[in-house]
Amino acid sequence: MVGSLPTSDGSTITGAGCLLVLNSSGHVVETFSGGLINGPWDMTSVSMGAVSELFFTNVLNGTVKAGGSVVNDGTVVRATLVTPPDGAPRVQAMSVVASGFPKSSTPRHSS
Repeated sequence: MVGSLPTSDGSTITGAGCLLVLNSSGHVVETFSGGLINGPWDMTSVSMGAVSELFFTNVLNGTVKAGGSVVNDGTVVRATLVTPPDGAPRVQAMSVVASGFPKSSTPRHSS
C-alpha cells in the first residue's frame, strides 16, 4: 500500500490523492480514494491474516488554500481492510483517530 498525491509538474498538488494497493510484483491491483483520504502521506499497518489495519496521515486538509501558512487540521485515519483469499483488499471501515495537529504545504527547516 502506498499513498499517492497527484501533481502536474512535480511540485503543485492537483488533487486529494489516493491509496494504491500493490501486488508482490509491484503492480497496482486496487485504488482507494475519496471520503477520508485527503493527501495520504506517512503510514503504517498491522496485518492479522485476512484483516489489516492501516494508519495514515493526511497532509492536505486546508494547506493548499492556506498558501503555506500552518494549518491545525492534520488527521490520522485508521482504515480496516479485508483481503479475501482470491482477491484484492477492500475497505471495511475508515475513521479519523487523531486530528488537529499542525501542518503546512511549505517545508520548514530549522537552523
